[in-house]
Amino acid sequence: MSTPAKPTKADRKAQAREDRLAREREEAAAAARKRRLGILGGVLALAAVVVVVAIIISGGSSSSTGVAKKQPGESVPGQKDVASMLAGIPQTDRTLGDPKAPVTVVEFADLQCPVCKDFSNTYFPPIVRDFVKTGKVKVEFRNLTFIDDNVGGTGSLQAAHVAAAAGMQNKLWNFVELFYKNQGEEGSGYITDAFMKNIAGGVAGLSWSQVLAHRDDAAVTQQLGEANTAFSRYGGTGTPTFLLGTSAANLKKFGGSYTDLSKAITAELQKAGVAA
Repeated sequence: MSTPAKPTKADRKAQAREDRLAREREEAAAAARKRRLGILGGVLALAAVVVVVAIIISGGSSSSTGVAKKQPGESVPGQKDVASMLAGIPQTDRTLGDPKAPVTVVEFADLQCPVCKDFSNTYFPPIVRDFVKTGKVKVEFRNLTFIDDNVGGTGSLQAAHVAAAAGMQNKLWNFVELFYKNQGEEGSGYITDAFMKNIAGGVAGLSWSQVLAHRDDAAVTQQLGEANTAFSRYGGTGTPTFLLGTSAANLKKFGGSYTDLSKAITAELQKAGVAA
């Protein structure tokens, strides 16, 4: 019996891109179905309000490239919205939210990933508002270099090191969310020290000099390696991927569309005996 040929790097890149495109198509189809149901239900006025609120939550109007426009008083586009969304929420290293929250959500993401950006802008703010700020859920970030490894280009690794170093100052989530607001085209080479210094400058209390001093620490390298190991162990195939559960011992990979993530969180809260 012949042994199947091992996939080449080109094969892995092609498969990774196809997986990502499939997820984008899934989200687009889900959104289209939701719009059709809204029309059939005669709730066009409510839908319009929801759209306006979503735009406000996700960082205001955007340019044709999808990058947030700078608001008055901002040094970096989107910094006011990010600061407002995360205000008052405890952060420790990679964790956002009350460390004693009854439900844990783990996000595997790549800062270059456009689907991760879409999740950040559209689906994440309501989760923060309804579950994280209320102390019911904590979210842990696991930084991957998926684009570099599977699609091609550079930048994911550099950004991951800087985000981890920002986590040492308990500012990882501010940096990550503001990065997404200003994300460029994947693999285009836009991720430079100058770009990331500018993002860091929009995060109150984050020292860029301390980021530079610690981004290559052994602890950072170990953290990124552990993220990749866990991603493989749970059968991750693309970014973003989520795990959730009532404890670290019973985390399971979330298999639905992003629109259903809030429902899955609510189900986990019910298991923990907590009202959503």
